[in-house]
Amino acid sequence: MKDNENIQIITLPEQFDVRSISAVEVLWEKTVIKKPEIIGMDCGNLKYIDSSAIGTLVKFYNSSLNKNIEMHLFDLRSDLARIFDATKISRLISVISKESFYQSYFSEDLSN
Repeated sequence: MKDNENIQIITLPEQFDVRSISAVEVLWEKTVIKKPEIIGMDCGNLKYIDSSAIGTLVKFYNSSLNKNIEMHLFDLRSDLARIFDATKISRLISVISKESFYQSYFSEDLSN
């Protein structure tokens, strides 16, 4: 997890499925209690996600709305992005590139 005052990042595991949901939920709760303005879900390591984990992301999104927190998924692999598009989850949850996330919220150039 990385933070920059009101911006928190949660790194999702390589396999985000029913077996790893509780660990990610613990990270979510530890992050939300800090009352950030923005939570970025780093999907750079994510290679597999099941429907239970997608449901958990929707639950996190609803929680973020209730707490006035912006939530973004970033660095999502193209094959997983297609799943998010097909299920229309990407219409609900913001999915952006890693570069866009860091440029928007950290003013960092990732080309190094």
